[in-house]
Amino acid sequence: MVKEYSDEDFESLLSKYDYKFKKGDIVNGLVCAYESDGAIVDIGSKSTAFVPCYEVSADKKLKVEDVLEKGVEYEFLIIQDCDENGKFTLSYKKVHLAHTWTELQSIKDADEIIAVTVTQHVKGGIIVDVSGVQGFIPQGQLCAKETGCNAGDKIDVKILTIDKAQNNLILSNKKVYETNMAETRKNVFSQIEVGQIVKGEVVRIT
Repeated sequence: MVKEYSDEDFESLLSKYDYKFKKGDIVNGLVCAYESDGAIVDIGSKSTAFVPCYEVSADKKLKVEDVLEKGVEYEFLIIQDCDENGKFTLSYKKVHLAHTWTELQSIKDADEIIAVTVTQHVKGGIIVDVSGVQGFIPQGQLCAKETGCNAGDKIDVKILTIDKAQNNLILSNKKVYETNMAETRKNVFSQIEVGQIVKGEVVRIT
C-alpha cells in the first residue's frame, strides 16, 4: 500500500532532511547552470546556492565555465549566509587556493621541482603564478638563460620559503639548475676512468 502525503506532510518531511548550513562551512555542490555573473550550485539545501564570478578563480581571464563544469560536483566554502530567498553565496576559489597551499608545502618538504607561469617582471625579480597562488623569484635566483623570459613562459623552480599566513611564496630557478648539474656530474664521473680520452667544452678563460 502506497502512503499518500499531504502538502503539510511533505514540507515536514523535507525539513527533516534540510542540512543546517552556515557561513564558514565547506560543502559539496553540483554545478547546475551558468548566469552572466556566476554559477548556480545545488548543495542540498532547500534552494540552490550561487558562486559569483570573482569567487570562481584567481585568474580573472578565465570564464566560469572554464573552471566549473556543469553537472560536476566540487567543494565550496560558504562565504555568506542565506539571503531572504534562502540562497547561500559560495566560493570555489578559496577552497582551491587552500588545497594549493597544502600541496605546495608537500612539494617543498619533498624538495620537488615544479613548473610555474611567468606573469610579470618587477624590480628585483619576476612574479609567477602557481595554480592561482602568486610567487616571487628574486633576480639572484634566476639562471642567466631565464632572465629574458616573457609573460606566459613556463620555467622550472624549487620552493625556497613558503608562508601561507603571510601569502608569501619565494622560489628559485637556480636551485633547479644546481640540482641538474649535480646529477649530470654524478652520471659523468660514474662513466669515466683514469687515462680515458674525453671531449670537453671550454666555458671560460681565467
